[in-house]
Amino acid sequence: MAMVEDVQRAGGPRARGPSGALRTLAVLATVLAIALVAPAFRAAPAGGGATATAATPAAVEGAGSPPLLSMPAPRPGGIVVLGRTFPSATTTGVPPGTLLSPYTGPCLIQTPDVVIHAKEVRCDLRILARGVTITDSRIEGSVYADYVDDIGSFTITDSTVDAGQVVRTGIGDAHFTATRVEVVGGNRSINCYSDCTVRHSYVHGQLHDASGTHHESGIRVNHESTVIGSTIACDAPDVPPDAGCSAALTGYPDFDPMHDVTIDGNLIRAGSGGYCAYGGGTEGKAFSGHTRDMRFTDNVWERGTEPGQDGGFVCGYWGPIASFDADAPGAVWRGNVYDDGTPVTP
Repeated sequence: MAMVEDVQRAGGPRARGPSGALRTLAVLATVLAIALVAPAFRAAPAGGGATATAATPAAVEGAGSPPLLSMPAPRPGGIVVLGRTFPSATTTGVPPGTLLSPYTGPCLIQTPDVVIHAKEVRCDLRILARGVTITDSRIEGSVYADYVDDIGSFTITDSTVDAGQVVRTGIGDAHFTATRVEVVGGNRSINCYSDCTVRHSYVHGQLHDASGTHHESGIRVNHESTVIGSTIACDAPDVPPDAGCSAALTGYPDFDPMHDVTIDGNLIRAGSGGYCAYGGGTEGKAFSGHTRDMRFTDNVWERGTEPGQDGGFVCGYWGPIASFDADAPGAVWRGNVYDDGTPVTP
């Protein structure tokens, strides 16, 4: 095994409409409004490298805009543990019955407030503008806003990301919110490096690395990272000499101090590596000793069906979590249990 490394849509009963001149005025007003706000894309040149342009700040790529607020009725299903329901493949991803059409916009998005709705996207979406919105879509590739560039931000909701059987991250890296998203493939499902929130999502089915080279993980956190009410799994197989899961949830002080991380109300699945989670206090790293405000609350760890090093069922081979420093400033550990209700001790 690998070691560490939402306003509702307009609707309701049909009202009695105006007649005659009033209807005519309404139609003219609608036509004028459409002419003023309809977005325009520049066609992609041969060989790719397209950029998005828009007549207004919002460039819509889809069958109309999504609701201003996305709050659909809960889908049936989910994983029930201790009377609580956690996300599964049936409660995340593209909603059943959604009709997808091919995405024809650019993969390099440089226009603010672009909306991608009900699309089948077959490329890596690089987000280089603020306020990009992705809803009810399937992405065969990745979605990425770079932390160092610090110019992109996005939300992705009710969508599926399939990173494929290649080495890459499904969703990253900073300034994003992912809600009810299913992520599969890639060696890392989500990198929540900075200023990001993952809620009510499901990550699993990572890369099967036949070369035996790469470590896999579900979600990695770093600073200003929030993961709420999600199901986090790393189920990539171990392939010698080095491939396999580091953990379902990882976080190490490699590149800067880890801080302001909230892990609340999640299901952390068993069989996710030597440990099922890392708590940010790993020693021997460039920023070890500077970790602060790490909060783990009301999470459930599966015990699993494979015995660990000492013969017990403790999620991972060595245990449920490593490197949580209870003495670090702002550290909170509360209400974390195994799936039999037994407390988990860091």
